[in-house]
Amino acid sequence: MLHRSATLLRSGGELVIFDLVRPGRGESFNKKFSFEIDRGEHVRTERELLALFDPNDAFGRPEAKVLTAHKLGVEVMDLIWTRARRQAASDEA
Repeated sequence: MLHRSATLLRSGGELVIFDLVRPGRGESFNKKFSFEIDRGEHVRTERELLALFDPNDAFGRPEAKVLTAHKLGVEVMDLIWTRARRQAASDEA
């Protein structure tokens, strides 16, 4: 997805990803339960998602924020908002 996005965006274009974060070992039952009923095919931890971005690649280091979703005052899942800006290719003028 990142490679394909880099070929579609011009220099300065932005890629925004909003995705579910896989809960860690110490997370609450509510987060783990919500994850089990609402997960996609490629759910990652925050660290795993950010590791997909190579600082020397087209997007460099992205900006990322983890947001906690609540339902009736209870934390039910963490979501990650990631924004990466397409860097100028070395061969672009």
